[in-house]
Amino acid sequence: MNNQRRMQQLLMLDILDLTFPRPHTQRLIAAFTGISYQAVQQIEQRALRKLRLHAENKALQASQLFSKHKRA
Repeated sequence: MNNQRRMQQLLMLDILDLTFPRPHTQRLIAAFTGISYQAVQQIEQRALRKLRLHAENKALQASQLFSKHKRA
């Protein structure tokens, strides 16, 4: 996807956010940005996967820090 198209989609998401109350449905986001519903689903799934991995990593780091502190 070219940079100009991506910027247009981000602008459309900003307009959507200002125009309609949250939460926004995947279909509404797709219609507003001009991408398919399936693409919106895939983007959301990737984002949720990244958030889960980040949360799991943070929990692991906290657990390791706690166990090191407990041993000291």
